[in-house]
This record gives sequence, C-alpha cells and structure tokens, in this order.
Amino acid sequence: MQDAITIVTSAMQGDIADANRISTNVANLGTVGYRRTVAGAGATASHASSVGRSFERSLNAAANIAPADQSDMVDQRTGAMISTSHALDLAVGGTGYFEVMTAHGPAYTRAGNFHVDAQGRLADSTGNPVQGVDGDITLSSNAVKIDLAGHVTDNGRAAGQVKLVSAAGSSAVDPIGGGLYSISSVGAAPAASHVLQGYLENSNVDPMNEMTSLMVTMRHFESMQKAALADDEMMQSAIQKIGDV
Repeated sequence: MQDAITIVTSAMQGDIADANRISTNVANLGTVGYRRTVAGAGATASHASSVGRSFERSLNAAANIAPADQSDMVDQRTGAMISTSHALDLAVGGTGYFEVMTAHGPAYTRAGNFHVDAQGRLADSTGNPVQGVDGDITLSSNAVKIDLAGHVTDNGRAAGQVKLVSAAGSSAVDPIGGGLYSISSVGAAPAASHVLQGYLENSNVDPMNEMTSLMVTMRHFESMQKAALADDEMMQSAIQKIGDV
C-alpha cells in the first residue's frame, strides 16, 4: 500500500492532464476537421469517464499498481458536415483521411479547406500539397469539379484523383499539430469513404460534454487537495504529540 500523499499526488497529476486535454479540445471547437483527444483506451468516452479514470488512478496508486496507458487517443467519430458551396472545400464521408505532403513526409488530415498555391497545386491551409493517387494535383482554372470517388476535373480536363487513406487495423492515429495526424500503418481508404465537394467537416467536439468533463475533473482535483491538506494536518498533529511525550 502507498501512503496517502502518493495516492493523492497521482490522482491530481492525472486530473491536470485531463484538464489540459479538455482545454485543448475546447480551444479547437471551431477548427475544421479537428478530432477531440481523450485519455488512453475509450476514445469515444463521455464525461462520466473522467470520474472513472480518477477513481482508477487512486486505486492503482493505493495498491502500488502501474497506471494504465493514459496517452492521448483520437476520437474517430465524424464531425458535422457543413455546406460551403466553395469548389475547393472538401470533406471525407466515412473514416478516411486526406494525405498531404509536408517537409517531413506524408501526413494526414480531415480538414479539407484547400486552395491553389503559387505553383498551381491543390494545397491545405498551411501550404502542404494535397496528394492525389499519382502525386500532386495541379489546377489551372476555377472550373473544378470533384466527384464522390475523388476524380478531379479541371475545366473539363482530368486532373487526377484525390487520395484517401485509412489507418490499417488498430494502428494509432496521432495528432502532430496544425490539423495534421500521423498514422503508423496506412492502408487504402475503406470502400464507404468518399469525397464531398463544397463541404467541410466541423470539429467533433461537443462543448457541453467537454465543459461537464472539466467541471468533474476540477471538483475531483479540489477534493484531492483537501485530502492532502487533511493528511498534512494529521501528520503535523502526530509530530506535535510525539514531541510532547
């Protein structure tokens, strides 16, 4: 068994991590294609899991059991689709991801607010070229049409096919910043995935859910603070009594 301070400290550290994660989710409420992050297993967990995680951390610390993996995981649920009517706004229907080429290699995104860069390439909001099945997609007009399969027609000319990929098997999808993700093992997009032209996918963050989670987490943190103070007072009292003997 661990002492009370060790138990309380472990629980409070977990609460701080949860609060930081929730704050990041809330800050990205309006970020196109953003997918919320949660702790460890259960990437679709509701706010109720905040209580469960805190309780589990306390029990593990009390029994001297190593905590379960609490690393961030991405909630794979799809956000709401918003119609924009802009020809270069794209969304993925289904579980696939767009592939873009960064300075560090391929990365993946659900954010389809694309534009044409100075080289005439279809690019994401930060300038990374969007990848087609055969590489960069180059456009020369505003008359762009993209069908459900991702085939791009530029003023009547075939201009490539937007590449969609998925995470193969149970491979992790990890956020790397800027609305991009890394996928440890990339596979072909599922048959159900398709491209929606003139739409953007909104963040899948539920503000009410996140705020409720934050309140639950902060209340648990405060209760752990009180427990730490009570333990400290008992220790001081015990020391004082020993000194009086």
